[in-house]
Amino acid sequence: MMKLGTLVSSIADHLGVKTEVDAELGIIRQDVAPEAVLDEIEATQAKTSTE
Repeated sequence: MMKLGTLVSSIADHLGVKTEVDAELGIIRQDVAPEAVLDEIEATQAKTSTE
């Protein structure tokens, strides 16, 4: 995902495209362990299933 975010950001910069999510690109570029994503998904599902 990090490479994809970098690629899309580079294309947008080259084309001069600005969006409201530009501030979030740093977050998108972060390298995240798949286990951490899975843990977050499971925690969210557990929280929503109890509500």
